[in-house]
Amino acid sequence: MSTPKLILFIIIGIVFYVIVLPMLGGAKNEALAIQAASELEQFVKDVKQYYGSRGRLVVISDMTWVRNFDNPNKILSTKQSTQYGPVIKEQFIPCLTISVKEKTITIQPQDKNAKKGKNAKNAKNAKNDTKNAKTNSNSKNAKNAKNAKGQPAEKPKTKIETYLEFKPIKNADPFCDMITTRPEVEKFMKSGVKL
Repeated sequence: MSTPKLILFIIIGIVFYVIVLPMLGGAKNEALAIQAASELEQFVKDVKQYYGSRGRLVVISDMTWVRNFDNPNKILSTKQSTQYGPVIKEQFIPCLTISVKEKTITIQPQDKNAKKGKNAKNAKNAKNDTKNAKTNSNSKNAKNAKNAKGQPAEKPKTKIETYLEFKPIKNADPFCDMITTRPEVEKFMKSGVKL
């Protein structure tokens, strides 16, 4: 092989090594990040469906086929969190912490007559109806006076809402940034997921 051909061959090899190989690696990492994000979306859908049909959470592997967890055989509960991330070269890389949270919400009953001052108007009418009812017990006013009086107020109801909270792991592998910056994952981290 002549010297000019050898030099050309070395230059092509260096260009390939310096430019092309890193691009190929970056494309592979991007594909893995997209896959990890879509599997996280599938996990959320599966858990919401399971919780909606059964009303409870159990072992992760019983609720979804997604296995990118520190321990897929762990029970998903408010008492313990779990870590999510891809498995690359048979090594788990934790990127997100997933926690189950519960929030107690008090629901105040609405007074049907509360709109636009109807209570005051109805109270006034009830007094007049009561007076008129004394003179004519069979009248329509007497029935209205009985209906307007004495209905007990409804008590406030409490409801427990369960949701998933997603937090990025601090000082995680740089690869995790590719997952946590995906729009679907950012949405989960911003607002959580109500079950």
